[in-house]
Amino acid sequence: MRVNVTQLRLVADSKFVKLHPVSDEMVEAEESGRKYAASPRYLVLTREEAKWAIKCLLGEAEFSPYFDDGIHHIKFGTDGFREAYRDGDRWLDYYFTLPGEWLAPIVEGLLLATDGEAKGAEVVIPTEELERIREKYAPKYEWDYADGVYEKIQQDLEDARQTRLRSCLDGLWRIAENYSDGESSIIHIRFDALPKQESPASYYWWIECVERKTGNTLRVMNGGIIAHPVREKAPDGYEGNYYDLPVVGWQYSTHT
Repeated sequence: MRVNVTQLRLVADSKFVKLHPVSDEMVEAEESGRKYAASPRYLVLTREEAKWAIKCLLGEAEFSPYFDDGIHHIKFGTDGFREAYRDGDRWLDYYFTLPGEWLAPIVEGLLLATDGEAKGAEVVIPTEELERIREKYAPKYEWDYADGVYEKIQQDLEDARQTRLRSCLDGLWRIAENYSDGESSIIHIRFDALPKQESPASYYWWIECVERKTGNTLRVMNGGIIAHPVREKAPDGYEGNYYDLPVVGWQYSTHT
């Protein structure tokens, strides 16, 4: 999970809970070639909506609706919340990514603090706390190579006859990061068949992640990185079998 919230203030009273977030995207927006200080968004929930939002943040809700405060549509999930609103003839979106399990108790605490005679309560999340959860939940991954696989991959990467192996490998760690919320996803990689030293190898892989809520290890995807032979271009008038043409290289592709 890539936490992108840089500022967050929450205010509650006897009727509403209001969220005032700022994201990385907003801070880095540019106007007339200069960066400017982004104004926090102004998102409003009724107290009953806030109670259901807590369920959505914890992954306990039977369904996940958009809440409408009259201007914005706000949707909550285990990875934070989304704002959609109409700007003239366009729909615009902001995504505020942060762990629902972290935000839910804060919202619940505000509801408890303003239940009864209390006029209002406010929580301003310190920058240091936002940096802490950014690091704690940052995507992480590890490689698990079978015997001889790492060495063969390095050999294949240096082989000028192959193309796209690096991009295929990079695609695996990007997938692994997408399934990580602070716990390392594991990329297991094996030979697809017995490798030959004189040619690039094909590989079999699978990715496992740890589900933070349950602690269970899940296999999320598997497939192959296959070295497809590239054959010499057939001469004009060639009527023979394509597979009889000499192999002049290999092009890798990822299969799932």
